[in-house]
Amino acid sequence: MSWRSRVVGIVIAGAMVVAGGPAFAGIRATYVSEFPKGSPGDPAMTITMTIAVDDAGNDRTDVKLNGELIGSVVYRDRDTYIVQRDSKGWVVMRQADAMAAAREQMIDSLARMAVRPDALPRRIYNIVDLGSATVGGRIGERYGLRAIDDKQTGEPFFQFVISPDQALAPLGRIMMRQMSASGDAMAGLMPSDLPDRMVELLSKGAMLSIGDMLSLDTVETADIPESTFDLPGPVLSLAQVRARVARPVPTISLPAPPARKS
Repeated sequence: MSWRSRVVGIVIAGAMVVAGGPAFAGIRATYVSEFPKGSPGDPAMTITMTIAVDDAGNDRTDVKLNGELIGSVVYRDRDTYIVQRDSKGWVVMRQADAMAAAREQMIDSLARMAVRPDALPRRIYNIVDLGSATVGGRIGERYGLRAIDDKQTGEPFFQFVISPDQALAPLGRIMMRQMSASGDAMAGLMPSDLPDRMVELLSKGAMLSIGDMLSLDTVETADIPESTFDLPGPVLSLAQVRARVARPVPTISLPAPPARKS
């Protein structure tokens, strides 16, 4: 998995708490992924994913790189919006439109390559229970995902720690909603049931950690202002989203990640 893909995959996260507007009691949770300094010239990096949830059913996920906001997912009024930063500023689109456009592009790419998704070998995964684990003082159940055709011994490569704590349940529901949306968008196009297994895992509770990539750092009760869920600009039309997906989009320059030490 590339580092940029990891950032996008993580893009589920955070709270921009802005003054003003009536507040609701809610929770704020922050996940952290740290990349230590590698070889000379490789900077240390910290990626944080912060999820803010109010008791009215709204939530916002922010992703920051070394403290700088690079993207958000905002759920309000029963709709989900993706906020991305490029070289020209902030761009806002409905998640449903972004995923519909991405699906169209994938279908077109497969057609041009004369690839039939239903003809590709499908990889099926099993959930493996690996026992209890503690992350940041919180106890959860450790699970792994292993392909049924994987002949390797030892623990699965994909590992997650899930907490059944009801106080953390909103975090699990948010991640499950995002994973379900991604799975639905790629339904029939991916030769794998990995998204389905991830939804099954997230139905068990809140994610405490994803391998050594991401772990829950802090959780606090907080008053979340309504303004937290404001969008930084107009929402693109579906036609505009399709145009962005169909051509290279100028993005902010991100440094190359340092390699993790084994």
